[in-house]
Amino acid sequence: MEDSYLNQCKRGRIKSYLNISRKIQQAEQRIKWIDKEFYNQSFVGVTCEFAGDLVYKGFNVEKSIVNHIGDIESFEKKITMLKTKKKYIQSFMESLSDSERMAIINMVISDKPLTEIETTVYQEILEIDEAVNFMQGIEPDKTTDKLENNNINLENDFLEIFNMLEVE
Repeated sequence: MEDSYLNQCKRGRIKSYLNISRKIQQAEQRIKWIDKEFYNQSFVGVTCEFAGDLVYKGFNVEKSIVNHIGDIESFEKKITMLKTKKKYIQSFMESLSDSERMAIINMVISDKPLTEIETTVYQEILEIDEAVNFMQGIEPDKTTDKLENNNINLENDFLEIFNMLEVE
């Protein structure tokens, strides 16, 4: 029996993939906000009090521009990654039958074990994540399988302890 918390996590991951378009829009809006905030700031120095003296602190152009460009590049990289994931999940969803797609789209959080189609979609999401990470030169995460197996083993261990203690 699979852990209900684990089922909810997997369903959450599936829902996250189904909302990838919204994540792309949010990242694009964030870039616009970063630009707006950058150009709305004062590019001249400020006078402030330091240790009882008035001190003029100049605007650090190099640092500000490097940080600004770094922030934008980070979000652009995220958008590229999300668009790649979107392309692959859309391709996979199109391979499903209409009834399977509707079952995934209309799923609700429950404590029931994952349905066969939910398990299939979750496995596909793991493969997409691995492919996108490979494209970006990121090593695969080996801890996910270990954690999942540890959760199942931990649940079995607790059940054995409860049985020994005769707890229901």
